[in-house]
Amino acid sequence: MQDLPARDHWGAAEVADATTEVVENVLETLELVDAPPEEAFDKFTRLVSTFLNVPVSLVSFVEEDRDRQFFKSEFGLTGIWAETRQTPLSHSFCQYVKRDDRPLIVEHAPDDARVCNNLAIPDLNVRAYLGVPVHGPDKSVLGALCAIDAKRRRWDQSDVDVMVDLAGCVTDQIRLRHALRRSHGL
Repeated sequence: MQDLPARDHWGAAEVADATTEVVENVLETLELVDAPPEEAFDKFTRLVSTFLNVPVSLVSFVEEDRDRQFFKSEFGLTGIWAETRQTPLSHSFCQYVKRDDRPLIVEHAPDDARVCNNLAIPDLNVRAYLGVPVHGPDKSVLGALCAIDAKRRRWDQSDVDVMVDLAGCVTDQIRLRHALRRSHGL
């Protein structure tokens, strides 16, 4: 397979690079990565775990240039993943939510061709996953709000509806933060 030229006919390669740069600038400017946990986001991961009865939920921001996802909020993680609040993208289902800008519904990860080779399966015991996009002030996808189960799970429409509503609330929180910073000249 050939490498793409620096600029293709439509400029798509440059647009993708610019979008990645804009997203990562938003994440840093709004202190959504490499910053302490915040109750404003933690309440959403608690709600996801309670409403969907899952052991793990995350607000994850994906940074392709840094080959990682950062957990602005996590509920239920243990060990090094809870301590560092990040994983490499080799351990991320949220990257697919960001890439596709739509929910990702996985009932049994080891049997799902879209994710079966992802290292989150053996290393984080991810078996079922439901992730919904979280957007920034400019409507670009920053990451995902997700629910994770350690066992096979059939997600129903009410699960998806709850996640879409809560991801909308996370997006609103980010947009509010952006508006407040702009109004204060930050």
